[in-house]
Amino acid sequence: MPKPLSSLALSGRLKWLTIFCTLFGVLITVSFLTDYWGQISASKILHSDSTAQPMLNVKQVSTADRISLPPVRGEFSSPNQRYVLVLSTPDDWQSKHAIAELFEQEGTQRNLLWSRSLAHEYGPRYAIVGSQGNVLLLDEWINVKSRFAVVVLSRENQPLAQYDLDTIQEVLAVPMSEVVQRATRGWWITSPPTLNSSGDQAFIETAGKHLVVDLQTGSLSVD
Repeated sequence: MPKPLSSLALSGRLKWLTIFCTLFGVLITVSFLTDYWGQISASKILHSDSTAQPMLNVKQVSTADRISLPPVRGEFSSPNQRYVLVLSTPDDWQSKHAIAELFEQEGTQRNLLWSRSLAHEYGPRYAIVGSQGNVLLLDEWINVKSRFAVVVLSRENQPLAQYDLDTIQEVLAVPMSEVVQRATRGWWITSPPTLNSSGDQAFIETAGKHLVVDLQTGSLSVD
């Protein structure tokens, strides 16, 4: 028959049992807290990813990317004031294309010679009317490498010439990089175009040269 434990021995065993239970409780608590905070951290990461992901598809538009729309109506007269070209938008630029109308001025009366919708987006950057009623349209209002760098229309609404920017660069015989680098208006124009005294030739400064457009034939040359 086993001997009963003394009070001292019993007290020692109870002490170690208490220490063991305390340590076990601490371990359980630490394990629980670690798992809990791990779940919270994972939840935060998932939440962060779910809110950030759509931003990958959002384009940040800078001020430089925005364009100012042209006036809803503009008038351009020939040097002799005989012809007037009117550029306008029928829908406040919702369609992005201008309507061009050429009038012949007789005293206080204007007679419509022709009207057409232009392919230029938001209309041309510059418009010139020659003394004989031929029309020169340069570039597009938006800043693009345009197919309509130079367009010449006759008084009778016949297309005399159309040149894209690549053709202009070939006529200038300078690298495209230089054309673009020197441009201050769109892709290739350095300063606003001018007409000669007779109103049948236009001069466009570009890439350190002057591109000459004959308004009667639509031909190009370099001065």
